[in-house]
Amino acid sequence: MRSSSVLLWLYAACRHATPGSGHEGSGQVHLGRVSDSFPLADGIAADDGLEDAEEMRVRYGTNLKSDNGLWEVRPSPGKGLGVFALRTIPKHTVIIDESPLFTIDPGTIVSGHGFAFDAIASAVDASFARLNATAKAAYLSCPEHREMEDAGFSREALIFRTNGYTMADGRIGIFPRIAKVNHSCRPNAAGVSVSGGRRVVWAGRAIAPGEEITATYAPLTQDTAGRRARLAQWGFECECEVCRAGSDDRQRVEMGRLTTLLERELGRDAFGGDVLPDAEELVRLVEEDGLADYLAKAYKYAAYAASRSGRFVAARKWAKKELKVHEIADAESKYAKETKAFLESLPLI
Repeated sequence: MRSSSVLLWLYAACRHATPGSGHEGSGQVHLGRVSDSFPLADGIAADDGLEDAEEMRVRYGTNLKSDNGLWEVRPSPGKGLGVFALRTIPKHTVIIDESPLFTIDPGTIVSGHGFAFDAIASAVDASFARLNATAKAAYLSCPEHREMEDAGFSREALIFRTNGYTMADGRIGIFPRIAKVNHSCRPNAAGVSVSGGRRVVWAGRAIAPGEEITATYAPLTQDTAGRRARLAQWGFECECEVCRAGSDDRQRVEMGRLTTLLERELGRDAFGGDVLPDAEELVRLVEEDGLADYLAKAYKYAAYAASRSGRFVAARKWAKKELKVHEIADAESKYAKETKAFLESLPLI
């Protein structure tokens, strides 16, 4: 094990759970929550006396299907394993609703670096040791990215670093099924942390039978070089259609610029200039590019900008759109409740 001065890029690399995600609109379909008992594809439930760990790994990895027949895990060319639709998945369908195998408190962020990984790695090893055999097999079916300087860390710790998601309460959770969902810079699904420590992946658009379900591991409002640099922390160079084309770099950078502008202006106590046109332009760009993970934030900024300029009808319109996004994953999430409270605070006109 390396010394405690070694710092983890978990802060930068751990897949971050954005507060909101998804397209506004009707058509939400909820097809069931993933069972905490880890059912196998053939319906056989494993018990704590796991006889063949490798067989279980294969089952959890390459023969895993959702209990509602919506998706399956199978090899994805150049990516290891992936999650693929078995039938048409309508827009706004909840694809995976998963509770973590365990969570870790990452501790205090070291400015400019991240979290100290030594303590996290020890906590992961201890948490893994407490899992039953079925859960251990599910955990070990997740990939890990190992670098030369990682020799002192266990495979279990590196799996956690590679696949952990930042949750709403700041803890890091491991979700074996969601870990099989591969990255795209124009994903067809969105992910969010919701109540009870769960994480939900839902369809940002209709997904065809046989199509791979994808999410994002990195901020998308930057150019191709920036996204690839961030994704290198997982040990791969993204070759999705967006990165290969490089044609929307200007639009992605503009989204990032608008987001920074809005966060700065809306975060001030004193009212500044009218930024509603900027917020509505951000909404337009996000919708046009189909970035489901960014819609709730864009709608929120538009609602706040409209409210601050006294345009309460517009504020209500944008806040309702934001609320619909949150309700796709969990109508009782803290994000949905916060948006409802904002709506109730607006003057009736």
